[in-house]
Amino acid sequence: MTAGPGSAADRSARWDEAAPHVVAFGADGLPAVRGTCAALALAAGLSRQRADELTLAVHEVAANSIRHGGGRGTFSLWTEADRVVSQVQDAGHFRDLRAGETEPDLDREDGRGLWLARQLCDLVQIRSNAGGTTIRLHVYR
Repeated sequence: MTAGPGSAADRSARWDEAAPHVVAFGADGLPAVRGTCAALALAAGLSRQRADELTLAVHEVAANSIRHGGGRGTFSLWTEADRVVSQVQDAGHFRDLRAGETEPDLDREDGRGLWLARQLCDLVQIRSNAGGTTIRLHVYR
């Protein structure tokens, strides 16, 4: 980053572990989610490869929120002692909490996003209730 200390770009990459970074998104917000995830994952200490893997997984889950979860959602990211945790929430209702545990059929046009996220992250948690769905993606540092 070429921005100097105190600039907006510098502040966006600083880390406050007590407060998660949150981005609300809609159909046009996926680039902001990807950019925020990539920058914060690197600032949190992930290698470039692991940051890229988390960013791809987050993109897939956020795209599912747009397609299946009401057209929008909220992305957040924070650190814990040994990991970076990313969360995507939306208003959709998820029925198969084990989705993505088996490799999808190549003949299908969909169904790869959660499988890919499970391949790229160390842990994927899915919670769904009347209030919507929350998916947490964990990547160990």
